[in-house]
Amino acid sequence: MMGRKNKAEKFQTDHQVQAPGLSVSLPLYRVIRVRMLMLTVMFLLGVVTQFLMAIYAPEVWNYFYIVMKNITSG
Repeated sequence: MMGRKNKAEKFQTDHQVQAPGLSVSLPLYRVIRVRMLMLTVMFLLGVVTQFLMAIYAPEVWNYFYIVMKNITSG
């Protein structure tokens, strides 16, 4: 029994499967460029959303205005 257990342990330690990892080091300027691109895209999406809401849903803005007016007035 002991021989089997030791062989099994030896097999496990000799044949450990490691998960694939990202071993590629990216240059810092590339990381910064990608993050700036993501920020720009998010900003443009926000601008487009604000524009569409202002055109197609003015009642939403009126509701927000009334709520903020009530909050700040008293």
